[in-house]
Amino acid sequence: MSDDLTLENSPPRSGVVEFIVEETRQAINSGRLALGQRLVEADLTRQLGVSRSSVREALRRLSAEGLVDIVPHRGAAVRRLSRKEIADRYQIRIPVEALAAELAARRIGEGENAQRFRAATRLLPEEEALGLMAGYRVANLRFHRTIADLSGNPQLAALIEQMWLPSSNIAARDALGLTQWNDSIQEHAAIGDAILRGDTAEAASAMREHLRRGCERILAAPEGAFG
Repeated sequence: MSDDLTLENSPPRSGVVEFIVEETRQAINSGRLALGQRLVEADLTRQLGVSRSSVREALRRLSAEGLVDIVPHRGAAVRRLSRKEIADRYQIRIPVEALAAELAARRIGEGENAQRFRAATRLLPEEEALGLMAGYRVANLRFHRTIADLSGNPQLAALIEQMWLPSSNIAARDALGLTQWNDSIQEHAAIGDAILRGDTAEAASAMREHLRRGCERILAAPEGAFG
């Protein structure tokens, strides 16, 4: 394993397992950890500055979430999802993220929600520095996470995060090329416009269409993108 999980901050004194789970989950979902990449306990222990027992428990939890495969005598690796597993996740994502978009649109006028959401629609300098596709992967995750958070329903946001596709999503979409990413960016713009106008019905509809088309794009990828 590479230095993908090298951290700027030290792990907390409590909640160490949760810290490892979150750091690893984010690295998988953003593509910093590659499809099929091995997760070596000794490397994680060194890079995260935590105990081996904590790493093992975190990997067990990530396995239960479907992000990691643990093979006896071989260790853990970032999991490949099959076409059916991806389709099944989208079957859940479409209605729940449409609801999140509807709720975000309803709450967009509260406090600093509009300002926060506008910031989430812009590509950050550190994301641009990653290159176009890699930067968009990170920005895409941030966009969807912000909508989930702005729904005001933490349980809904947690369910959405569990259904996000890890590295199989990234590998499949990259195989389709830049045009498909540009289509997705345009769909984000339509969702964002509806949310900022407070149009709850249109926000939900635009999110449903975005995820429906996203699922079609991913499932059209070459066979090698799937487990």
